[in-house]
Amino acid sequence: MKLESLAEQGAQSLRTPGLYIEWRSQGLAGRHGLSGGVPVFIGFVAAGAFPADAPHALWFDRWERFERVFNADVGASAFLMHAVHGFFENSGERCLVVPVQAARGDDAARLLAAPLDHGGFLEDVEEIDLVCVPDAMSPLLGDPPDSRDAILAVQTSAMEHCARMGNRFAVLDAMPSGEETGDIAVDERKRASLAAVIKQWQTLPAQHGALYFPWIDMKPIVTLPAQGAWQPTVRVPPCGHIAGVYARCDRREGVFRPPANEVLEGALDLEFDLADTDQAALNQAGINCLRERPGWGLRVWGARTLSDRPELRYVNVTRLLLAIRRELEYHLRDLMFEPNSPTLWKAVAERLEGYFSDLFRAGALKGGDQAEAYFVKCDAETNPPEERLAGRVSAMAGLAAAAPAEFVIVRITQSADGVSVAGPELQV
Repeated sequence: MKLESLAEQGAQSLRTPGLYIEWRSQGLAGRHGLSGGVPVFIGFVAAGAFPADAPHALWFDRWERFERVFNADVGASAFLMHAVHGFFENSGERCLVVPVQAARGDDAARLLAAPLDHGGFLEDVEEIDLVCVPDAMSPLLGDPPDSRDAILAVQTSAMEHCARMGNRFAVLDAMPSGEETGDIAVDERKRASLAAVIKQWQTLPAQHGALYFPWIDMKPIVTLPAQGAWQPTVRVPPCGHIAGVYARCDRREGVFRPPANEVLEGALDLEFDLADTDQAALNQAGINCLRERPGWGLRVWGARTLSDRPELRYVNVTRLLLAIRRELEYHLRDLMFEPNSPTLWKAVAERLEGYFSDLFRAGALKGGDQAEAYFVKCDAETNPPEERLAGRVSAMAGLAAAAPAEFVIVRITQSADGVSVAGPELQV
């Protein structure tokens, strides 16, 4: 009996009887156990709404199920309910809701941030990849501007949780502008809100998260306490709707699709109508704007993160790297405790190669061919004797993630010979 590898045979036909072994990569294609665009929503419910032995969190796959649990008797906050409704209305499919007993002042901020603490139960939940805390804007935290420190404390906890986990992304809301009053002009309120959100950006840690401005008006699910009696529209932070847009893009194309130039379903109006000059300053600060264009509806018009690292400037690039970590952590577990030998190194390299090849074919990576898009190395050089004695297997991989085209420039030249068009040129 003769042992040969089909890889060594190449195109040579099999003519001699014997045993032929074909090594195939056990890649990640078609075996994804984790999906993107799955948020956790943390928000207030009425005191005593749930018994002490109730679950810390509840999964929902449709709005009707959430509404049945968090009804008027349970008293979920208006921001939480509108965020979850906005998520499902924008094509979100599954979310985790963490109910927090309502409190006021410093206790409110502390209770909202508690599920995000180091060692908390959320660290053991593998499925989530987005973190939303709509009640970071709750009136329970105080009235603007007194609530500023409490809001920043909760949002900072969300960002630190995502950075500590290494595979999650925070969707953050801009500071509330306060109630509308007849003696304050809209332009004056907008200038104050623009200044506040810039200050918010300067204060938040530069980690895995994105900030969205302004708030949105939508049809009320419940009445907002701060706005009194029932109204035809309510103003809410947009994080739930944005999370739904993330889920929509993830499912339609992939996590590498920038969640921008997408319609915000369920949003009837914006708190402020932003001009290009307004967005110019916000875009440079990495703050994503919601804009309304004639005939286009209300859209997400930005895809930048709060990171100060140029390679992590864009939401889709950062989320792609986080998703790769999640997928590899999930799909390389079966190799734990295998003999640390060239056979193991080859298995690791083949799985990485297979996964990156899938990403390249899907358009997530840039480059003319696979050699330009990524590389993988797992051999004796990356695993010297001291590493093997320490029980470690090391692989080296690099990839070039495709950045979004933020600016499309078409150059038109007019001359005596006619008009010529050069472009479009994509600038990122």
